[in-house]
Amino acid sequence: MRITDHIDLFYPDGESRRRAAERRAKLRESGSRYIEDLKLEDIKRTVTLAGSERFIALAEELSDEPDVIEYRLDCFEDFLRNPDLAQTFRKIIAELSGRRPDLDPESDESINAFFDIKVKMDDLSFFLSSIDEINRIYKRIGKTVRSKAMRGLFEFFGGLPQSPEFTEIAGCLKELNESFSKTIRSVKVGVNFDMNMTPDSAGILEISYDKIYPKGNILERLVYGAVGDKEKFTGEEHLNSATRHTPADIDTALFRELSDYTREYAGRIAAALRSYRTSFFSDISELERQLDYYEGAAAFVKSVRARGLPMCRPKLLPPEERRTSLRGVFDLGFYRRVVGEDPRSVLTGRIVTNDVTLDSEAGFYLVTGANNGGKTTLARAVGVCQVMAQAGLYVPAESAEISLCDCIFTHFPRDEKLGIDTSRFTTEIKELKELICGVTDRSLVILNESLQSTTPEECMRIAEIHLELLAAAGVRGLYVTHLTGLYDKAQELNGKGYRTKIDSLVSETGEGEQRLYKFERRPPDGESFAYSIYRRFGATFEDIRHGDRHGQEA
Repeated sequence: MRITDHIDLFYPDGESRRRAAERRAKLRESGSRYIEDLKLEDIKRTVTLAGSERFIALAEELSDEPDVIEYRLDCFEDFLRNPDLAQTFRKIIAELSGRRPDLDPESDESINAFFDIKVKMDDLSFFLSSIDEINRIYKRIGKTVRSKAMRGLFEFFGGLPQSPEFTEIAGCLKELNESFSKTIRSVKVGVNFDMNMTPDSAGILEISYDKIYPKGNILERLVYGAVGDKEKFTGEEHLNSATRHTPADIDTALFRELSDYTREYAGRIAAALRSYRTSFFSDISELERQLDYYEGAAAFVKSVRARGLPMCRPKLLPPEERRTSLRGVFDLGFYRRVVGEDPRSVLTGRIVTNDVTLDSEAGFYLVTGANNGGKTTLARAVGVCQVMAQAGLYVPAESAEISLCDCIFTHFPRDEKLGIDTSRFTTEIKELKELICGVTDRSLVILNESLQSTTPEECMRIAEIHLELLAAAGVRGLYVTHLTGLYDKAQELNGKGYRTKIDSLVSETGEGEQRLYKFERRPPDGESFAYSIYRRFGATFEDIRHGDRHGQEA
């Protein structure tokens, strides 16, 4: 019996789990680098703590099935709403997993005493009592558990006491406990003598739960002396020379035989117990990983809200609507860095949020403005929201309406090298061709400073070509660029009837070119930011010391 054969907290049925595996394999083959470019590996422990590896697996899957995503969101909200799931239920599962015996088939070879069997029986007894405790928890909080996933899990545990496997384990343990309530107190040994009455050999005849001091003929009375009306043992008591470090004697052979007997008997019991525990414990570690995912995500949402920032349940829109609307969105990578610097800080005002809408009026934006003004941060925030929504998690925003995408295509610089570089330019062109060949009208595309490794004139011409290809393909997305002249090309493309309209988001600056990290939907500035810096700080003709001035000074 496998728990996940009956209930899976990520998938409502086996077919959706199978389709997810196929989708994950397909996305890996697509060549998309969104896991790397969105820095999901960096934020995974922030988002889901101990469940971080499951977060990456679900991010790689990028589910496009609304019923699967809603199934996960409902389950997540149970953890957000019910502290008991983390404080009691999750702890019992952890104890079950921590106490479970080693499932290695070779482990029984180490059993050489009934004490080992008793330990394993205690583990299974703990399992039975834990099932009872889980059912008591559900009875207490059942009305507040709303998700199909968690109700199904509790119902699975609730049905175990009526299952044939459970009944068999309970019956077996009852009989074994009755046997182990008695202690082996004595062993009858038969001794063979030679003609000179020297002990020649010995063997075990009987094991008993009672001590025995028999009396009989003259030889027995030589060993046992009468004291009043009681018998007292007066002969030598043999000890196991192997454990008591006494000289080797016939007792060594006797105890070896006794050990062989207990090992064989213990091995038979262990084989039966292993079959029982395998029935229930074979995939408890997978259940733990799923619980860790939800527990960690719920703790994260609570911590973000406690610091004054929003997290919300995304509203899923049909893929064909091709719409993303984010209000008050912020980047989790930047959040992680700020919290790392000051874990106890309230972040209201320190982290600036923005609004982004991708729809039929403007489905693709050129993002321009000041260097270090938050352009890449904004683009990454939009991508991370898409991933988290399709993984079945809350997203970092006040509100979010998101059409599911079939894939996220990203193109970020592989290094910080700027300027003309023929080899790098060739690589960029090949990567962008692969991207264009893979997109559909349901894809999300995020470009970050693409096409920077040739002359400005060539960059502009080739960027215009790719911008038109993306508009014609009907994608949603953002293009972070310093090529402000692309806006004029975008207006031309908008008149061609392509499915995607293009607009501009500009990173605003305040007095003294102060970065505000706030974006406005408007045409880019007429001059480059570099030129604006020059205007403020650069040299002018007024700074030149003319010759006549030297003459006057002379």
